[in-house]
Amino acid sequence: MKILLYVLILFSLPHVNWIPYKLGISPEQIPLGVGNWTLLAAALLFFFGRHNYKAVNYLKSYNYFILLVVFGVVVAIVTGYEDIDFVLTAFKRQMSLMLLFYLPLSTISDEEEFKKIFIVCLVVHLMVGVEVFRSGMLVGSNFNDSKRGSGPFSLGWEGSDIAGGYLCQVIMFFAAILYSSELSIKTRCLSAFCCFALLLGVLATYARGAIIALVIGLLMLIVSKGLSLRSVFIVFITASLLFSYLPESVTSRFDKTTSESGQLDVTVTGRFYFYESALKIIVENPLGVGTGQVRAAMQRYTSRYVDPHNGILYTACEYGIVGLIIFLTMLFQCMRGAFAIIKSDSMPIIYKVYARGMIGFITALFFCNMSYANFYKDTVLGTAVIHIGLLAFILHHLHEVQSQAITGAT
Repeated sequence: MKILLYVLILFSLPHVNWIPYKLGISPEQIPLGVGNWTLLAAALLFFFGRHNYKAVNYLKSYNYFILLVVFGVVVAIVTGYEDIDFVLTAFKRQMSLMLLFYLPLSTISDEEEFKKIFIVCLVVHLMVGVEVFRSGMLVGSNFNDSKRGSGPFSLGWEGSDIAGGYLCQVIMFFAAILYSSELSIKTRCLSAFCCFALLLGVLATYARGAIIALVIGLLMLIVSKGLSLRSVFIVFITASLLFSYLPESVTSRFDKTTSESGQLDVTVTGRFYFYESALKIIVENPLGVGTGQVRAAMQRYTSRYVDPHNGILYTACEYGIVGLIIFLTMLFQCMRGAFAIIKSDSMPIIYKVYARGMIGFITALFFCNMSYANFYKDTVLGTAVIHIGLLAFILHHLHEVQSQAITGAT
């Protein structure tokens, strides 16, 4: 029952828009809404799937970030960019997804359950990658928006950017399996196939920021195992093959960023304009504009109801400088914890593989959010925090093992 609920939650998080479409009905016709059914499954899992011991969350900054979101409601009411009903709806949506972080800590009992849930994650990620690839077109010598795949995410360029950000992060787990010499050849070959499928999915989105984040994340993942001649060789061969066989329609996304007059195209200059506006908001609102207020605040400066197209600036706009520091501290703690798991001799191989994948995941998340504000998108946030929660579960057991070793030594 526990695993079945995890399947339902992990599948529905990125498919919240896709499910009504496949059923041929509008989301409003689904009683309670798809998102609320997901939260109901999470509540059932939390109350009836709890284990019999108390797990400690060693990613303390995540707790502070949760408090920051609550404080953001007060700030939002004071700044008044949106009405109170909108603020409370945004708070409910964001908070309910962020609380999914505590599910792994509360419900996973041991390594075997962790392994099963990790496999569920991988299967869902593979399905999303295939769906995105099938909805895009990697053909031709020129790029246009009609070629962009978005899979289960919303249609249009925004859905493609979200899909690219999602896939460039989750592909890291398959890459970690592929790069783990301790695993069987059969497992690594299967992971190689999955990596290729997800890579095609990323390319089918034509999301430049996601492709760049993918490369940086993979490099960080490889470095996490230690640099060697073999590692350098793998990076060189992989990069050479990747860039040699990229379709021209993809490479044109990087080549053709200027017009015939030499001016940067609107997708580049528009981002600079949004960044400048976001910086003005931060300067004028050092405590942030509050939960769910960023788009309305941006509208006052740009006359467009948009986000800053940068997750780092988005965080600073919404939660202020303190909020940005807490957010970056959270990412740093995730990276430090993942490296600690890898270096530990007492951790099972499945935990080390996951931690190595998380190093690539967090790296890709950070750099992808330099081009988009995807971390806060409903179809991405829930999956991201569950993966961070799985890391927190492993860290709990790492500290238990270390405490037992210290007790035994004394």
